[in-house]
Amino acid sequence: MKSTSCFLLLFFAFNVVMAQNDPALLTINGKSFLRSEFEYIYNKSHLVDKDKQVSLKEGLLLFENYKLKVAEAESMGLDTASSFRNLLLEYRQQVAQTYLTDSLIDDRVARALYDSLKLKGAIPDENRTFGNMKKSLLRFYAVRHEGFTPGTQSVIARVRKNDRLASEMSNKEVLAYEYLQLERKYPEFTHQIQEYHDGILLAEISAKYFEHNHEADSIALAKFFKKHRKDYKWNAPHYKGALIMCKDNDTYKRVKRVIKKIPFQKWNDVVKLNFSSHDSISFESGIYVEGTNRFIDQLIFKKRNGAVGHYPVARTYGKLLKKYPQEYKDVLNLVTVDYKEYLEKLWIDSLMGKYKVEINEQVLKTVNDHAKN
Repeated sequence: MKSTSCFLLLFFAFNVVMAQNDPALLTINGKSFLRSEFEYIYNKSHLVDKDKQVSLKEGLLLFENYKLKVAEAESMGLDTASSFRNLLLEYRQQVAQTYLTDSLIDDRVARALYDSLKLKGAIPDENRTFGNMKKSLLRFYAVRHEGFTPGTQSVIARVRKNDRLASEMSNKEVLAYEYLQLERKYPEFTHQIQEYHDGILLAEISAKYFEHNHEADSIALAKFFKKHRKDYKWNAPHYKGALIMCKDNDTYKRVKRVIKKIPFQKWNDVVKLNFSSHDSISFESGIYVEGTNRFIDQLIFKKRNGAVGHYPVARTYGKLLKKYPQEYKDVLNLVTVDYKEYLEKLWIDSLMGKYKVEINEQVLKTVNDHAKN
């Protein structure tokens, strides 16, 4: 627990140090967020999704919304939970390893060891490739060099030289020293840890908010759809119903009786349960547009295509919807996405009313352009 507390103190202390040469772009309730952090997030999003580029102002709005949610999570004390602190510390230790060892040197030395063993015939099994032996080779090396791989030894030597550390310091002490300097030396390291810090809180606060607001509640979705039904207008008529092909009219009537008072979404299951192969029927239901089923095209959309089935009777049971879906379930995915966006907007509006937000427009003008100033 002590190590977790020390790390968090160092983490926020180094953020203060960075602020001296890195102006605040955004302030929420007096807490500043630096230009470099926004640049890191904004530039990373462009690299990750090159097809979905957003403008600087759009990116800042997303960053602002993101930080508002984190602020709300912190106001609820989610960042003080021991589970959160431990997760953050574990992640820091994991990321720190990439800064405390030179992977290129490790690869080079491990490859040399592997080639040497192979040359001597000490690797008889062809399945033992360099890839699956690399870790064991580096462990073999480390056992004979105070527990350090060649890549870590290289980092230790560099730190000793650049930071002019006392020769009395052991290699372990040098490595521990460097571990505590990572935020100061490597801004990207700080951003990685901050991003993970915010990501955990964002996931937790979002889960709480949407769970509380019944994100996918059927009553809420139905109400939302009823209010916005015109937003889901179709460009072409849709047939919502069943295609029933069977041996005679009596069988067709039996199928109709079975599904008549059953919700549309359950038709397929109910027919499967009540009819077997000896009944000689073919049944399917769904929402169709012209061109998706040749029998529906002929029977509903009146297209003369000469469709001939294997059953004497081919009938439909359902409804032609000319302009709009009948219920939210007809366009469930669209309504669910839109409803979530609606809830998201309500949430952001409430947070904007709760927290004071300030943007430094002058600093915004220097984003990605301050190196030459």
